[in-house]
Amino acid sequence: MGQEAGVAKRRWIAIAFLVAAVEIFAADTVLPNDATVAILYVALVALVARDQNRTRARAFASLTTGLIVVAYLQHPTTAEPWKALFNRSLLIASAWFIVLATPRRIAALHAAIHVELTAQEREALWDTSDVESDDRSWKAPSMTE
Repeated sequence: MGQEAGVAKRRWIAIAFLVAAVEIFAADTVLPNDATVAILYVALVALVARDQNRTRARAFASLTTGLIVVAYLQHPTTAEPWKALFNRSLLIASAWFIVLATPRRIAALHAAIHVELTAQEREALWDTSDVESDDRSWKAPSMTE
């Protein structure tokens, strides 16, 4: 029963993200191209990427990339076209950077932060044998010791 509830919860979360993407798309097509509502696509991609399911994050980034392009092409811009196109390019690049670069980095940082140090390793961080003053400078522990 617990596993079925987890699947149902993930399904509802996916539906909520899709509904949010469609709502952003609707607002994006009504507002001028130089409006910043399209940045919300990147926020949605970042939330999906937090799940660390790379397939789902890539699929959602693909969907939002398509919506960003279609919204740009659907109506003329009020600003200079190159500015709107450049802004859309930045949004697409940001979304894909989040998907491709962050999940493993976040997991690695999380693991590195929560590593327990022994008393000897903590003391090695504050080794003052080579310092002339009372200033306790930080020194990285040796991995060979």
